[in-house]
Formats: sequence, structure tokens, C-alpha cells
Amino acid sequence: MEATSENLSPERLFSWVERVGNKVPNPFLLFVYLIVVLMVATAIISALELAVKNPSNGEMVRVDNLLSVAGIQWILPNIIKNFSSFTPLGSILALVIGAGLAEKVGLLQSLMVKMALRVSRRYASYMVLFIAFFSHISSDAALVVMPPLGALIFLAVGRHPVAGLLAAIAGVASSGFTANLLIVTTDVLLSGISTEAAKAVSDTVHVSVIDNWFFMATSVIVLTFVGALLTDKFVEPRLPKWQGSGERLAPLTPLENRGLRAAGIAALLALGGFFEIYDLFEIGYISSGLRAAGLFHTGSAGVFGFSDRAAFASATFLGLFIGASLLAPYADRFAAV
Repeated sequence: MEATSENLSPERLFSWVERVGNKVPNPFLLFVYLIVVLMVATAIISALELAVKNPSNGEMVRVDNLLSVAGIQWILPNIIKNFSSFTPLGSILALVIGAGLAEKVGLLQSLMVKMALRVSRRYASYMVLFIAFFSHISSDAALVVMPPLGALIFLAVGRHPVAGLLAAIAGVASSGFTANLLIVTTDVLLSGISTEAAKAVSDTVHVSVIDNWFFMATSVIVLTFVGALLTDKFVEPRLPKWQGSGERLAPLTPLENRGLRAAGIAALLALGGFFEIYDLFEIGYISSGLRAAGLFHTGSAGVFGFSDRAAFASATFLGLFIGASLLAPYADRFAAV
């Protein structure tokens, strides 16, 4: 019984998991191995002369042997084309560059610390999980930043740091993986993969990056409450009482606070610029489409007694005028800081 108990001890299990995890090759090599496996699989399936019916046109599709001379001749000129023609490539590169820059200059870390500085003991679990979901914008870096930050948040309010660490890991890597209130790189990637897969059925099907957003945004709210309740009621009560000294998160420096303020102002300006460009360049296309759909009327049949298209354009420019008039004092105030 003692030998069996020792063999099944958590320490031995965790040591085994660590050894196996350390032997996992680099992700680049994993992709190379998967390519080799795919090529071997095509050779086997091609030799067996297996085929499937295309559901869109009913034609039989056979597998080409990528290890044959013809297969190698097809692979070499199509390597770059296969990469560059991937539907979400442009959006992914733009998001990765933006998220990488924000992570490199410390914007994401400072923003997460700022969100966590004023958290109470009672709502620490909710805050850790919510920040963990938000941290997905930094992609894989979230798994490095969030666990120690979650432990520090719990430690700062006098709670067990291991519970905070586990809550952060749950929010980043398990139950809340890619759940976010924002559109992140995974949304773009999955939309492109889904669009490419849907072409097997119909070439007209397009999966947008926001098709899954409603589910993901709702998941943030639901999983925040569920994860916090599980942490407070089940995880932390089963941990030994924390006897360590209380520590506090280091407050942001004046330079970091000024950087966050400048980043927020820049984000608001970018958002305002987007809507201004949207108003100036898209109003013609939108109003024409609404008129073709029968929602806009011409002449005196419009809502205000004249063309709905003119009323729509006037309303947008009136909104720009009111917004500029009301927000100009704030722009002058912050510009002078």
C-alpha cells in the first residue's frame, strides 16, 4: 500500500508531467513534423486509392501523393502561395504587430496592473479572471504575465496567492481561452480557417471575425462569475491558510501613468478618426444601399419632407459638429497637459 501510495503521489505525477513537457520540441519543429506526417499520409492514402465525394458538386476527390515526383514539383512553387493566399493573413499580421508593440513597450502590463491596483479582497477573484480574459489580446504572452500577476493581486489583499495563480491560469489557458470583449488574433485566425473549410461546401460562405464575438463576449461575463465562485467556494478553502507577509503591487510610476493617459487619448483620437472617415467615405455607399432596399425614400416622401438620403447626410454632419463643439474644450485641456 505504501509503494502504491508513493507511486500515485502528486509530486511524482507533477514531476512526470514536467519531464514530458520539457521534451516537447519547438513549435517550429512540430509544424515540420506535421508536414512530414501529412506527406506520408498522402502517400499511403493515394496507394490505397481512397476517395471522397465533394458535397458541393458530387465529384469524387482523390488524394495526390505528395512524396511522388509530381507532388514535390507541386509543393515547391506553392509553398509561398499557400502562405500568402491564406485569408486572414493581413489581419493577423496587423494584430500581431500591434499587440507585440504594446507588449514590448509595457502598455499591456501597465494597463493590467492599473486595473488591479484598486481591487478589494471580496472581489479579487472576479478581477483576476476578468483581467485574464482581457490579457488574451497579448496572445501567448498572457500565459507568462497573468499567473504571477494573479498571485500578486491575491497576496496584496491578504488572500492565498496560489488561489490567485490558479484563477489566472484558468482564465488564460483553460476555461476562458480566447474569451474576450475585444477582437483578438485568435478570432481572426479561426475566421480564416473556417472560411477556407467552408469552401468545401460553398464558395460563397464567408465567416467574419465577429461571427463568434457575441459568444465570446458573453462567455467573459459568465465565466468570470462561475470561475470566481469556484475559486472562492471550492479552490481557496481547500488550500492551507496563508501565513506569509502581505505585499502590495508596486504602483505605476508617473511616467507609466502619463504613458497610459497618452495611449488612451490616442485611442480616442483613432476611434474618432475612424468614424469621421466612415462618415465621409461610406455615406454614399450606405445611403445608396438603403435606398435600393426601399428603406430610404426620395422627394417629399422622406421622413422630414425631403429626401431621406439628404436627411441622413445632414444628420451625420450635424453629429460631427455637435461632437466637435462639446469635446473641443477637453481636447484643449488635455493638449495643454
